[in-house]
Amino acid sequence: INAEYGEKTKFFGALRRTLGTMDYKVTITTGDLSGAGTDANVFIILKGDKGSSDKIILKSSSINNFERGSVDEFMVNSGKPLGLLTSLVIGHDGKGVGSSWLLEKVDVTDATKRHHWTFPCNKWLQSNSTNKECSFELKAVASHLGKLTLYKICLLYTSPSPRAS
Repeated sequence: INAEYGEKTKFFGALRRTLGTMDYKVTITTGDLSGAGTDANVFIILKGDKGSSDKIILKSSSINNFERGSVDEFMVNSGKPLGLLTSLVIGHDGKGVGSSWLLEKVDVTDATKRHHWTFPCNKWLQSNSTNKECSFELKAVASHLGKLTLYKICLLYTSPSPRAS
């Protein structure tokens, strides 16, 4: 059954890429200051040169995401083709005690691992009143395109002797 499930997953993943939607790994880094974490519900909207995603709520099996000094990873799907990412909106719903959040940065990698974007923030997301949504739009500062090319470098050391070859 697991093998069959794996094959179906591969098929639907390929179909999704063919139709132009994209899976992304979103990595959120929370600052490491006192009170930096949040229990609010965090969301993102990915923006590319061909469109924007809908609001995506970042949920995982971990109960305590977005804690002080943490790095949290999420797999998300854009639902439609976005092209190359240019910016993203990230925010939270302001719910919970101490919903203020120190966001250090967001990294986004597409499922094919051909593109990677970094969105630095280093700011507090905090609303002016309880249960009020707040968000920032962050611009990409780095995009790494293409696959890595690995080279094997061999160094040959010889003796300083005139007879060495």
